Amino acid sequence: VLGGITVLFLLPTAVSVAHATLAQTFFTLIVAISLFTSRWWMEQADTTRSSASTAGSPGRLALVAAAMVWIQLVLGAVMRHTGAGLAVPDFPLAYGQIVPSLSPDSLGQYNRLLIDTDIRIAADGAITSSQIAIHLMHRYWGIVTGIVLLWSAHRLFWRSPQGSRHRRLGLALGLVTVSQVTLGALTVLTGKTVEIATAHVALGALLLALSTISVLYCYREAGPARVPAGITIGEAAA
Repeated sequence: VLGGITVLFLLPTAVSVAHATLAQTFFTLIVAISLFTSRWWMEQADTTRSSASTAGSPGRLALVAAAMVWIQLVLGAVMRHTGAGLAVPDFPLAYGQIVPSLSPDSLGQYNRLLIDTDIRIAADGAITSSQIAIHLMHRYWGIVTGIVLLWSAHRLFWRSPQGSRHRRLGLALGLVTVSQVTLGALTVLTGKTVEIATAHVALGALLLALSTISVLYCYREAGPARVPAGITIGEAAA
């Protein structure tokens, strides 16, 4: 429905962002269903629990990280559908500053720079302060999210026994996080090259999936041991 409305009403920003956000949320739901119906999820819980699977586990941190990734993807959708992707053309600074000035004179200089460097043409219209603010929100929230993800990956990897799924998830989460941050920087530095920008969006979805799996697995491991099939609750208690 949102896809149809997006077309019929010629890409209204609010609907386009909602469409993109729902797509990511739907993908996360499918990943969760795949996990819930996998063989190992339905098997009896491991009898040996690591310290990473008990109270105070990295599950809460993983949950925070997953929520932050989802918010970052929403900010990315807002940035794409407001034309703010190249509102700031340099990285890691923004027009040579950490927080650029948004005064009318500064905006005029930024717009002349964008035209002189062929990043935009006059027909595109002037970059606004709101577009710059949206771009920087996505950029700086991405940095904070990356730090939390790496912290979560570190806890999953180093506080789990050798060969455990926690360690594999932690390693994958750390590698994908570094790759995603790199792609984000390259998206800006290459002027939103189609291949790199597309890979950045796709890897964002993968990062959301991995962080979701990390949360579900942590809470699965920290939960009560499952009763084997054919044994009643009373027998298990006895």
